[in-house]
Amino acid sequence: MDAREEEGKYGNGGGCGGAYGDGGGCGSGGGASGFLRLAGSFHPPAVVGHYHARSCRPIAFVPSPALPIDGGRFSLDFLPAIKDWEVADCHGVLVLLRELGSSLANLIIVCDPLTRRYQGIRHPSEKQLDQAYAAGAFLLDGEDGDISISNFRVLHRFHQGLRASVFVFVSTAAGAGWRFLRQSTDAGDCSGHVAGRVD
Repeated sequence: MDAREEEGKYGNGGGCGGAYGDGGGCGSGGGASGFLRLAGSFHPPAVVGHYHARSCRPIAFVPSPALPIDGGRFSLDFLPAIKDWEVADCHGVLVLLRELGSSLANLIIVCDPLTRRYQGIRHPSEKQLDQAYAAGAFLLDGEDGDISISNFRVLHRFHQGLRASVFVFVSTAAGAGWRFLRQSTDAGDCSGHVAGRVD
């Protein structure tokens, strides 16, 4: 979670990402978001802090000492009381949490700590996942390139013996649901890294 995203979402009310918006052309199509993305690549966002998972204690937000922010604003105390959560990923203003363990009965949650909203997600109940276990989960931008609690994607990898399957959960204003992307074709083809686009 970075300071510029927090400022753009809650700061000047103009919705232009703080210092980048001058009021002229701010809401005029996709040019503003393209400019902000380009400007952001030249000036990486400041990290406002990180989440620290401690055994037998709730996950705590530790603010960056370089920024004057209230770490309590990022508390996860509004989430359902499940004993063992793991922070799987953070992207934009959202945090992806998984209930510890690899059971398909376990929940994953996407939440926005600043607005204290969350969405619980059950694993897909597909035939491809018979006797599978959950492996990795990754938070991605929504289909329009932005991310919010009502517009995001979760890429989730499952292992089934020596094979891996990949699903993506898509959440938009129109609805939400899982899509099957791919299953490995080679036995033993179940490790590696994920990078790039999910279309």
